Amino acid sequence: MGRRRTGLVVLVVALAVAVTVSNLNPKHIAGMATVTPPPPPPAVGDCALGPFSTAMDMTSTQQSSQPQPVYPHPPTGSCHHTVYGQITAVITNPARASDAVDGDGQDRNYARCPGNAAYEDLPAGSDTGTAYGHWHVQLATNTVLISPTPRQVAIGQHWVACVIAASQAPSVGVSVSQIDQALGFPTPVGRWRHSRQVAGAVGICLLTSSSSSDARDCSITHAAESFGYTTGPFTPELAATCRALIGDLTGMTDPTAGGRLRVEVLSYNANGDLVTSTQQRKATDTSQACMVNGDGRSYLKGSLLALGSHAVPFG
Repeated sequence: MGRRRTGLVVLVVALAVAVTVSNLNPKHIAGMATVTPPPPPPAVGDCALGPFSTAMDMTSTQQSSQPQPVYPHPPTGSCHHTVYGQITAVITNPARASDAVDGDGQDRNYARCPGNAAYEDLPAGSDTGTAYGHWHVQLATNTVLISPTPRQVAIGQHWVACVIAASQAPSVGVSVSQIDQALGFPTPVGRWRHSRQVAGAVGICLLTSSSSSDARDCSITHAAESFGYTTGPFTPELAATCRALIGDLTGMTDPTAGGRLRVEVLSYNANGDLVTSTQQRKATDTSQACMVNGDGRSYLKGSLLALGSHAVPFG
C-alpha cells in the first residue's frame, strides 16, 4: 500500500511540473489579431442587407421637445445576397437630427430623396407623359431613410441614404431590389412582368372595389387589384391605356382569364368612394384607377403582377 501511495505522489508531482513548464513556454501563433474596420458609406445601387422598419420614427430629447427623426441603420453592401431594399440616393451633407424636422413637421432629409416615381422610371410630380399615358403605376413600395451604424459613426461617417423597399414585407428579405440583380438599376417598371418572385410584396389589392382605401396584402382573398391611378375626370382614352398597362405588368395574354375577371377603369371621389354616374366620373376632383376586378363570383388570392402564363390565383 505504501508503494502505491508513493507512486501516486510522484505521478502528481510530475504532472504539476509538466503543467508549470508548459505555462512557462507558451506556444506562439504567427500573426496579429485585427478588428475588421467598418464598411465605407454605401453607393447608389447598393442594397440593405438586414431587416428594418419602413415607418418614420420620431423621438424627443430632454434638451428639446422638437421631434427628431430616428433612422434605422441596417448593414449595406452588394445586392448579391438576401436583400431588404435598394439605395436610390446617398445624401453626404444631411441635416443633423436636431435640425432635420422643419416647421411643418416634415423631414428635410426625406424631402431630398428621389421618391418612388423616379425609381419606377416615370416622371415625378406629373399626371401626364408617363410610360403609360396618364397612368401612374401603383406599387406597394416605400422610400425610407437609413443612417450609418454606430461603428461607422464612431469613425466620422455622416450621411443618410434613401432606400426603396417593399412596404408590405420589409422584414422578410423580399424587396424590389431583387429584380435589379438581373435587370440593372433602375428597373423600368414595364419589366415587372419578369419578377414574379416579388409580386406578392408589392401588389395593391382591394377587398372590394367600392372603396379605393381598402388596400390589403394580396395573399389575402380579395376582389380586385389596382395597377395604376391618375387624377382628374374619366376619358375614353384611359380605358385603352389601362388595358395596355395591365397587359404589360401582368404579362397575361388574356387579363380577363376567359371572362372571369374584368379590366376596367373605376372612378373615386375625394373620400375614396366609388362613383358611377357619368356626371360624377367627369368631375375634376375625381381620381381614376386601372383595375382588374372579379365578375362578382370570382375572387383572387395572390397578385397578378408578373403572372405570365402561370395559373390565375383564384381563391
